[in-house]
Amino acid sequence: MTSGITLLEVLVRPYRLGNLALPARYDAVLTDSVGIELVLLAPRLLRAAASLRAETGVKTPDALKASPSR
Repeated sequence: MTSGITLLEVLVRPYRLGNLALPARYDAVLTDSVGIELVLLAPRLLRAAASLRAETGVKTPDALKASPSR
C-alpha cells in the first residue's frame, strides 16, 4: 500500500524533463499492478500538482494546495 503522493512524486522528474511517455508508464504501474494498492487523491489533482512542481519547484504541499485551480 502506498499513498497517492507517490504518484505525484514519481511524475515530477519526467514532467521536468519533458518526457511525455514515462508518466503514463509510472501511472500504470502504480494504479494497475496486482499487489500494489494506491490510496488515491484524485489523479487529476496529483498530475496537476506534479506538473506545477516540475515547472516551479514548489514543494508537494504547496503544489497540492495550488493545483485545483489549474
